Amino acid sequence: MHAQAAHHPECHDADEHDVAADRSTRERLTFKTVAIVTVEWRTLWRIEPRLFDPRLLALCEEAVREVTGDAPRLPSGPLHDAAEMVPHRPVVMMFAYSSRGLSHCKEEDTPEPCRSRIRC
Repeated sequence: MHAQAAHHPECHDADEHDVAADRSTRERLTFKTVAIVTVEWRTLWRIEPRLFDPRLLALCEEAVREVTGDAPRLPSGPLHDAAEMVPHRPVVMMFAYSSRGLSHCKEEDTPEPCRSRIRC
């Protein structure tokens, strides 16, 4: 049996060391999970990480911490509209939890306790 899978380029950290570690973990888990199939890894597309504005990140963190008491960071190499805006103006993104982790689909829901994040 031969199968192919692509790693979505949006699912990586902006830190190259973390990108390599993430890929290593994925490969190890893949080989452990699908020992009966052949797996091939290759890069289909790559974008250099585009970092958010440190000043806006600090303001975002401050606002989230003020409203929620905590401000976890979710580093990523953004492939949203923000990625294209980074070269032109300061950019930051803020994420809110979606029920059952569903996002960008009709089942997406932001429960009442998470709506406080919107106030940030």
